[in-house]
Amino acid sequence: MQLKSDVEVETQRIAKLEEQLSKEKHLVRSLQLQLQREKLAAEESKMQDTELITTLRIKLSEALEVRDKLTMERKNIEIMNSLQSQSKNELPGIISQLIFHSIPLSENNR
Repeated sequence: MQLKSDVEVETQRIAKLEEQLSKEKHLVRSLQLQLQREKLAAEESKMQDTELITTLRIKLSEALEVRDKLTMERKNIEIMNSLQSQSKNELPGIISQLIFHSIPLSENNR
């Protein structure tokens, strides 16, 4: 009788251990899946960050090109304004020279 009782107790203990082992296996599998999802999410985030960095580098490069073009345009405008101012200052003298040189030519042709 004692032996039969001991067998029943051990059978119940084994059943509880198997149930506990099953729960632990389920927990391990659940944690593995969660870890896999988190790894995938981290990889996706890293890819998005890489894409964002690439896009920002391209935009920075384009912005620097535009800045350089605008700087060159500004310098060209400054040079043109300087030449225009210089031409305005020289114009009366050129007109005077033309008038001075054209008078004798006009008198000789008459």
